[in-house]
Amino acid sequence: MQTDPIKPESESESPACDGIRSADIEARLAALSSKVEQEVAEENHGNEIDLLERFLSDDTQSQLLVREIKQDSTGETETATSLQKIRFAVQQQRHVLHLAFEPDLCQTPQVQARIVIGGGRIKVTHAEKFGVRLEVILPTPSDDLNEVVIEIVCTASYNPC
Repeated sequence: MQTDPIKPESESESPACDGIRSADIEARLAALSSKVEQEVAEENHGNEIDLLERFLSDDTQSQLLVREIKQDSTGETETATSLQKIRFAVQQQRHVLHLAFEPDLCQTPQVQARIVIGGGRIKVTHAEKFGVRLEVILPTPSDDLNEVVIEIVCTASYNPC
């Protein structure tokens, strides 16, 4: 035989108390949510700089990829931003890079690429919603080991696929 637990008087079910508790809880949650959003925004700016500095100083890391979805007056946009360290061997002049998206972007992206550290040029040779192919070309074959850091920004309209 099962018995119902006895509730203390402070937990009794009174509609007036529930309304006050509910409104109080909602107000507290809204205030906490606003505070958390502000702290996250402030923290993220510093984290982006820290993340970049750690990436550039870490010899074991060759790529950094950040994906985000933003909404503005034209709709939602998905952006995949990547930093890539490319190491050229002696006498190497051309490097082919494939950047895959998992999961796929919803649309074929617009791709912008630039060299952040080093010299040469970048040619975007193919873009699909599952990834992009780029070529990084040095002006002349490298006489010794050479490293180039590039930034790739892929932007596509977002609609949940």
